[in-house]
Amino acid sequence: MSYCHEMKKELCGLLPAAPHCRRALLYGILLFAKHRQDGGVLLRTENEEVCVCVRQLLDLLFAGKYSCEQDMTRRRNMDPLYSLLVWGGVMWEFTTGYFTSVDHIESSFLEKPCCLAAFLRGVYLSCGSMSDPNKDYHLDFAVFRQSLCQELVRVLAQAGFPPKTSVRKGNSIVYFTESGVMEDFLTFIGAVGASLELMNIKIYKDVRNKVNRVTNCETANIEKTVEASTAQIEDIQLLMSRSGVWESLPQQLKELALLRTENPELSLRELGQLLSPPISRSGVNHRLQRIKQAAEQLRTAQGKDKRGETGT
Repeated sequence: MSYCHEMKKELCGLLPAAPHCRRALLYGILLFAKHRQDGGVLLRTENEEVCVCVRQLLDLLFAGKYSCEQDMTRRRNMDPLYSLLVWGGVMWEFTTGYFTSVDHIESSFLEKPCCLAAFLRGVYLSCGSMSDPNKDYHLDFAVFRQSLCQELVRVLAQAGFPPKTSVRKGNSIVYFTESGVMEDFLTFIGAVGASLELMNIKIYKDVRNKVNRVTNCETANIEKTVEASTAQIEDIQLLMSRSGVWESLPQQLKELALLRTENPELSLRELGQLLSPPISRSGVNHRLQRIKQAAEQLRTAQGKDKRGETGT
């Protein structure tokens, strides 16, 4: 099962104890489902647990007053799609006036924080989805009606979760991409297990990225050391190949040169520790620069000799 499927399963197993919270939960589910002209509400979901949750809430709140019709469609290489049709004008239960609106969120059902959390849980069960946080951080609501989308944005912002919006395949999309906001929202609506898992995944990814950065940095440093060491050894070998030049070098330079040819993989600091007495990294670098200068002077002299031989 997908991460989103498991999270909705967790949420469906948390029916509120208080009747006002149950009403807010059912209101969130039904309001963001599709509404028919004959007064029915059509809910489509990949989670059968959501259909079971709606049936339980209808029985608990209205004692069988509203009938339901459930169907399942099997899809190739995809999870089954469940359809639940609720008959009887159930949305009239969620109005405080003489008419009901499916384009407006009735705030009287959301006055208590617990009811607001239950309502947003219902909205998520009805039209929400979340990507696998191992791949991406994205939680969204696909809202069929633009006016209702604007209402949801307002309610989420008032609850402390200001979202972003976009349009996808004709639907208005309300979404979050910040992992911290997603963690807080999941905890708020009661998906504590999913929130903790998201936190663990985030910590794992942060540690893995840090290890990768350190490894890449160390690899780059090793490559630089190898390149510099190769150039230094070429200079030393050149000086050794010319009779009289090598012997004329100071003893401290010859000692370091021999250590470098024997230990091409060592850093400057590590080379300095092998000398007697040990010297600092800057001291090793200074001596290697003197060796480099001697090698460059020798190459310059060799170039002049070749040009002179050509001229004669």
